Amino acid sequence: MFGQLVNSSSLEMSVWKVLFSNELIQKYNIRFPSEREFISEDIIFDTEYYAKANRVVMSSDVGYYYCDNEDSLTTKYNPNRFDLQVKLYLELIERVKRLKIYEVSIDRLNATLIAVARYSIKLEQKFSFRNGLIQSKRNIKEICQNSVLKNALISFKSKNVNFQSRVVNCLIKNNCINFLFGIMFIKNNLLKK
Repeated sequence: MFGQLVNSSSLEMSVWKVLFSNELIQKYNIRFPSEREFISEDIIFDTEYYAKANRVVMSSDVGYYYCDNEDSLTTKYNPNRFDLQVKLYLELIERVKRLKIYEVSIDRLNATLIAVARYSIKLEQKFSFRNGLIQSKRNIKEICQNSVLKNALISFKSKNVNFQSRVVNCLIKNNCINFLFGIMFIKNNLLKK
């Protein structure tokens, strides 16, 4: 089942677009971990659930419309966001090893961590007016120099990543803080919908 998802570049971290069998949830006592323990705790639930499922059925039917909310936790500034995502990544690495699906999961986990790094840098730039330019650039530098992210960037196979993301990944890998800040300024201010 997990092998069928390998071609996707990153992992979905939400349960809002999935229907789950309560019977399976009760049978295996699958629960969400506390959101105080993990950011994006949905994916931990998903990992445990899918490992117990005999099959997964996909449908193009729309059964739920997600409302994008600018005040949601997803878009709010959290100075620890990236550190929390690294903690989640390391937890997921341990879980996929235990489930014996590491080989088919690692590239997607790396893609997800790298995408989160790009988004965290984008938020650092967006909130630089509040945090100050020097602190924002310092935070971006810390993200770029994170050893877990560095290892993910080294081992990541970027075949399904668009050109813009590959450029940003390269800038992260090479600690190009000012370029990253400038690109995210453009994305945050000039390329708004």
